[in-house]
Amino acid sequence: MTEIEQRQTESLRRLGIAGRLQMAFSMFDFARERLATFLRSRNPNWSPEQIQRAIADRMKSKHA
Repeated sequence: MTEIEQRQTESLRRLGIAGRLQMAFSMFDFARERLATFLRSRNPNWSPEQIQRAIADRMKSKHA
């Protein structure tokens, strides 16, 4: 393991389970927001419901 990997591992351990879970939720929220922005830019006439449906479809797809 490289020094950088060791430092990263130590940092994640210090966060604890709750901190790592919060980080995962934040990354998921960020991904959803970026996907919504992308979909709105490609489909400006879509309703918010269509955007949300497309996000859900993309997120549950194995080949997103």
